[in-house]
Amino acid sequence: MLRAGHRDRDRDRPPCRAAMTLQPSVDEDASGTKERGKSVAIAEERVSCAAFSPDSTLLCTGGTSDCVHVWRIDGPRVVCEFVTFGFIKWVHWNPVDNALLTGTVDGIVWMWKVPGGECKTMQGSFTTCDDGRVLVDGRRAATVYDDGSVCIWDLKRACLLHDMSGPNRIHESRVTSLDVRGELVATGADNVYVLHTGTEQVVATFPRIQVDSPTGHDNNNACALSFQSERKTLAVGTYSGVLALQVLKFLAEKRRYVHRSVISRLVWGHRTWF
Repeated sequence: MLRAGHRDRDRDRPPCRAAMTLQPSVDEDASGTKERGKSVAIAEERVSCAAFSPDSTLLCTGGTSDCVHVWRIDGPRVVCEFVTFGFIKWVHWNPVDNALLTGTVDGIVWMWKVPGGECKTMQGSFTTCDDGRVLVDGRRAATVYDDGSVCIWDLKRACLLHDMSGPNRIHESRVTSLDVRGELVATGADNVYVLHTGTEQVVATFPRIQVDSPTGHDNNNACALSFQSERKTLAVGTYSGVLALQVLKFLAEKRRYVHRSVISRLVWGHRTWF
């Protein structure tokens, strides 16, 4: 098992402890078809985020222990353990390379090779790094922050390619959602912006959705974003329970649905249904 972190910082740190068990389970869908799978139980202080590797052989978990654990699914066993400096907000795998990215409350983005453990760090805004995504080429990543900053990174050199922080910020409040597709990066707070990473220009802007909230939630900010695979439509889900489909070409809302709870995650199906 590999454990990597900062040597001086880790000297007095107690070891991370985690355990995972897999139990057989049988799920039945609406048609009555039964599918066999495995349920996962992870014993850790608190798991705040998790992500499967692109080949589905590894599972990464992060939590309040400041540790990132990488598990083999067929074991299960910990194959790598990495240490950060703060509470882990998110974990994502590079879709091209066998590398793992995480963001923490102190604004640092960590990247590790798996299982080698080579580490790079990227310090953007000095506020919480709320989310991050690796672009399709596997060489760049987008990260968003509590103060409204958005950063585009060169992962090989661990340096900034495009810095939208300070006076260059496009958001005036915490960025609460992020999605990437091809060269496009969508970020959501009060408004939703779509950036083209090649030209470094904002190519679409969608204003804050105005609607009476069925959830009783006063916050109409975007909580979830998802590009359609053809990049023609962007789905926006809000804290107030509104799902809006925005057409990128015409900068117009195509359809709107209202739900009774916060929309925290959006995923497009193969036939464009959610």
